[in-house]
Amino acid sequence: MSSSKTNSQDSSIKKELQSLIIIVQQLTAKMDKMDTKIDTFIEKTIKQIDLLHMDLQQQKIQMTGIEEAVNDMENRIQEEEINIEFLLKQNTHLQTKLDDLENRSRRNNIRIFGLPENIEGNNITSFLTTWLPKTLDLPEAFSFGIERAHRSIANTNSNKNYPRSVIVRFLSSFDKEMVLKSAWAKAPVKINETTVRFDNDYSSMVIAKRKVFLPLIRELKKAQFKTYLLFPAKLKIFLPDGPKVFDDLDSALLFVKEKRILDKIEEMEWASSSLKRLATEASWKTSEKKKRLKNK
Repeated sequence: MSSSKTNSQDSSIKKELQSLIIIVQQLTAKMDKMDTKIDTFIEKTIKQIDLLHMDLQQQKIQMTGIEEAVNDMENRIQEEEINIEFLLKQNTHLQTKLDDLENRSRRNNIRIFGLPENIEGNNITSFLTTWLPKTLDLPEAFSFGIERAHRSIANTNSNKNYPRSVIVRFLSSFDKEMVLKSAWAKAPVKINETTVRFDNDYSSMVIAKRKVFLPLIRELKKAQFKTYLLFPAKLKIFLPDGPKVFDDLDSALLFVKEKRILDKIEEMEWASSSLKRLATEASWKTSEKKKRLKNK
């Protein structure tokens, strides 16, 4: 009995061991498969990392190239800014010099404003030679010579019905000064009940700079203050304690505000600031206008 019982236990143990061996073998096979998959995954991952590393290297090279290009562009921009600044300064210098030469060439000229159209007939020089001495009461001993005279090309006045100004060029600056001073002394000069004004013949740039002072001059005259514009664009105000000269509008407005000479200072500041913008653009607009007239 005991012997058969022992044998059955041995066979049972053998079966369990065999089952365990099979399970271990299966587990081993599965582990081998897992190892293979892991090895494959690691291999693919390494390849992907290598590809990413290559991409990063290429991007790094590209970024280096972009940085170099940007640095080169910044250097070129700085150089261009220096060149532009130099050219702007040179342009301003040449523009100032050209304006000075233009005003020098106009030293023998005067402009007559308000002279009715066609009153001169067919010969404006002959008309002025007769009309000026009689109207301005010029000395009989004084004999002036007019080189040429003509109407301006276009009417610069806002009123389109206003007659074009007349530009008169004298043979000498002495003749011009004599006629101009006589006209100012006799002001207001009239012809057929129409007021005629006389002034120097300035360049467009100087005229634009002088216009900046007009709102202030208008109000000062209303307040019974005498004013005078010095060449090229300086304001002289005759005050009770003596005349005072201002090189620019800002200093004149500041003085008027501090001394409480006028009440409408805010309105004048606004109007004058608008005129100042026009003055800064005067040279460009003048050159463009001359081009258009030339093309016509």
